[in-house]
Amino acid sequence: MTQYLNFSKKDIFLGYSIQFTITFIYPAQFPNIMKLILVRHGETPYNIKKIMQGQAHGELSALGREQADKLGKRLSKMSIDHIYCSDLGRAKQTADEILKHTKAPIEYVEDIREKNCGGYEGKSYSGFERDLLNSPDMMNFKPKDGESTNEVNERVLSFLTEIEKKHKNQTVLLVMHGGPIANFLLQILKDKKFEEVIPPNCAVSIIEKQEDNDYKVELLNCTEHLS
Repeated sequence: MTQYLNFSKKDIFLGYSIQFTITFIYPAQFPNIMKLILVRHGETPYNIKKIMQGQAHGELSALGREQADKLGKRLSKMSIDHIYCSDLGRAKQTADEILKHTKAPIEYVEDIREKNCGGYEGKSYSGFERDLLNSPDMMNFKPKDGESTNEVNERVLSFLTEIEKKHKNQTVLLVMHGGPIANFLLQILKDKKFEEVIPPNCAVSIIEKQEDNDYKVELLNCTEHLS
């Protein structure tokens, strides 16, 4: 059985070379069982003002709608079997633009919502960041009436496990939010930091789920389509 090796940052080029060679020699050993396309919603006024949105619906700014349209045009060149979209307003507005360019069926779900930030929602990022950094356990830091990062990860991973059963050998688009995307990526790219993987608005990441239960990052937070 092929083993996947872990490499430090300084070995990353060598790591990619070895993984490519293994994939090339044994292409059928761990076939992909699902491809995920993860996209963040378009820009909102709260994003511009650096205000915590959390599970407030929010609306796209004029630039956000333009970003979403460009995203839709890029996705039109890809074969997508199904779309799942967060049921929050800013994600749904992004999906509306995407749907102008694809005929894939769509479902709106709560499971891939942004983190519930409780009393911090509608307030500046700075207060939340200060309290989070002062917490002895940031992953379990839970705002009043909100969620911890671990709770968000749990609901997102549970959702991915469920859709894997429905979409074997298919490509699934998820229209969601920066926090859940970044935290999911951190579970794959363990040598990265949150600020290195937080996606810009309407960025695209492509993740392959393989039969050995590993996730492989094919594309990370690409925004070429927005230029």
